[in-house]
Amino acid sequence: MLFDQTVTIPNGTATHATGLDTGLTSNHPKTQLVGITFPAAMTSTALTITAASTLDGTYTTLMEVGGAASYSVTVTASRRVPLDPRVFVCAPFIKIVTGSNEGDNRILTMHFREVS
Repeated sequence: MLFDQTVTIPNGTATHATGLDTGLTSNHPKTQLVGITFPAAMTSTALTITAASTLDGTYTTLMEVGGAASYSVTVTASRRVPLDPRVFVCAPFIKIVTGSNEGDNRILTMHFREVS
């Protein structure tokens, strides 16, 4: 089973304001972040992700599996893009960071799957 949650990148910024629970806390037990859908009006071409252990914690750059580079996703307007769920096993809360400030509010849909 899949379910969605949206995040908004406010006009004139590159980061959504509130951390997103990736399914590792009691708020969304037994779920895993697996994809993202971008709106048609996205202007950034790539994004990175920051992560923290708590919602109000210090967010730092989330790295690829193995830690060689930051985890980066190519932005494709009006498309659903799968994410590597292994990256999020140590990231209870994340924030999306686009490569440039967006010219209007951008609503991204984050896709989760149920895991047993």
